[in-house]
Amino acid sequence: MTDKISFLKKTETGVITDALENLKIGSWTRKIHPTNPEMKLSGRAVTVRFEYVNKPSASSFRGMFDVIGRCSAGYVLIIAASDKGAMLGEHVIHAAINKGLSGLVSDGMFRDFLSISRMNFPTFCSGAEALHAPKNFKVVEMNGPITCGGMVVNPGDYIVGDYDGVIAIPADRIDDMIYQAEKIIEAEELLLTSLNDNCDMEKCISLAKEKSTLRT
Repeated sequence: MTDKISFLKKTETGVITDALENLKIGSWTRKIHPTNPEMKLSGRAVTVRFEYVNKPSASSFRGMFDVIGRCSAGYVLIIAASDKGAMLGEHVIHAAINKGLSGLVSDGMFRDFLSISRMNFPTFCSGAEALHAPKNFKVVEMNGPITCGGMVVNPGDYIVGDYDGVIAIPADRIDDMIYQAEKIIEAEELLLTSLNDNCDMEKCISLAKEKSTLRT
């Protein structure tokens, strides 16, 4: 797994997107971005889903600290929690760091946004909000399939993110994606060299098409 994560860490989401599109797999977030544009995210997914419950005590989870306590170090916590209020703040991120998580993604909003953005920990969300989400907005499931900001995620999926957004890669297709991406990286390097050499645009068009050709 380490070699796969290392590949994700050093590879732009644009290259990974092209590879996944060639394979016709993968899922992407919409309007979810890092709290700091320099942040890069990679790891395996552990998933959490929030819902409104009839009573605050109806959930078997005791909030986000309980959730983080159940996570394994090295994983990326993906949270489906879209709501009008903030669903976590700075203290939760400190807990995630101390647990050894590799990052956190939510389609909900954060409070303490500026403090979180200054931490050396990849965090992605839909924006900032001072007001908390309602008290009956609770964790109802962990490690089940979720949709986070339009991205369909299953536990154990490979996750990669940067300023452009976040991508979920099915765990059983990670080697296929890497195989495709290696070719795309070579094609992009050749295209960039040709562009800097003021090559004919017809040649550049031909080189660009190589990126969308499935590697066999």
